[in-house]
Amino acid sequence: MYSTNNKKGFTLIEMLVVLAIIGVISTVVIRRTSLESPETKLDLAAQDLATAMRQAQISGTTGSGEDSVNVYTSMTDQSSADSLAYGIDLRQGRSIYYLFRDKDKNGYFTTNGDSWSSYSLPPGVNLNKVTIPGFDSSCDTANNPIALLFKTPFITFAKFSCWGASQGSLTPLFYQPSLIILELTADGTVKKRNVIMNSAGVIQVTTP
Repeated sequence: MYSTNNKKGFTLIEMLVVLAIIGVISTVVIRRTSLESPETKLDLAAQDLATAMRQAQISGTTGSGEDSVNVYTSMTDQSSADSLAYGIDLRQGRSIYYLFRDKDKNGYFTTNGDSWSSYSLPPGVNLNKVTIPGFDSSCDTANNPIALLFKTPFITFAKFSCWGASQGSLTPLFYQPSLIILELTADGTVKKRNVIMNSAGVIQVTTP
């Protein structure tokens, strides 16, 4: 009596299809894991902040007024076509910063008087420190917001406003610093990135 073995193996095409599916799934998982890592979040947050600063710098120094605002369609209250300063409002430890147009011309950010667009830092990323060499003792950067303002013909800061550390009332102080360092951290304070603007108006991201 004879027996017939009908067992069949995988064909080459079937094996290739399975390997392709595994490859796609692995790529998606690895990419997702990479994007969720503290290092990647920190890099993206630093680049986004630097880009927002450059947007304020370009819009303020070109003096194009209405044309500049039209670039930022998400800004609230896009009235007023005159050329005004653009700025970045941020605060140490706060997860949101603002790109704004100083419509009320007071040198700092107000939600009621200025056109603005908000940006959020990724979860786990923090603006850990604001360093302004030469002015640190005059500014309470740990507890109050600061604003970097740009306006033609200044390539660097037209104004820098902060709240005085030694003053009883919140009165803005105006400076033109030659350097500002914004330190972002993730994973506690282990991983760091600095967003720096120097006296030549160059904005860059560095790893300390």
